[in-house]
Amino acid sequence: MAVFPERLRQIAPPAPLREKSEAIYHDPGSREAKTRRWQGAVLAALCLPFLFSAALAQGGQDLRRAHATLERYLELGHRYLDVGRLEEAAAAYRRVLGVDGQDPEALTHMGIILFLEGRVNEAIANYDRAIERNPHYAHAWWDKGVALCDGRGDHAAAIKVWEALLKLLPPKGPEAEAVLRRIEQAKGHLRGEPHASAGINRSPQSAQRSQR
Repeated sequence: MAVFPERLRQIAPPAPLREKSEAIYHDPGSREAKTRRWQGAVLAALCLPFLFSAALAQGGQDLRRAHATLERYLELGHRYLDVGRLEEAAAAYRRVLGVDGQDPEALTHMGIILFLEGRVNEAIANYDRAIERNPHYAHAWWDKGVALCDGRGDHAAAIKVWEALLKLLPPKGPEAEAVLRRIEQAKGHLRGEPHASAGINRSPQSAQRSQR
């Protein structure tokens, strides 16, 4: 242990230099002290842009890694949901929401799980949060309409939601046709004509999970 103090003495500045430094420190108003401060300020000004750029670069890398991690959890949740493993799917989506509580994709798919569990109002609340975060996320609009129609039996409200969804879709594509079929089914219910429900999993292709 005695090696370290001895080593410190070996690398310590000579006594005259130490005395000069101490004199500058104790007399901050001296010309040399002012010069030292000016030199330090110039050096800091020169270094700051490089330090800031390095910090931004590191921050960008951290964000990209975090985003990639969230994407992996979303994909994991989707795979579990597709095979009906709702608990595992919900756990994956919660990991995403623990980082970004307003992620529209995670909110929407948590809404699907809530709907399948019979918690319709909570599912709709999730869809509303997803739409508020990203009004162009078609998946949330589609699933909200399904929950209103098949969960609450509120066909009029579902029609309004799906009509809003149509404005986000190409007018003559298969996605719009799927939405129009659901609108016609809901109108048939309002007219007293029973129709089989299309079901929540038959979402239009444009409402894919990647559109966040």
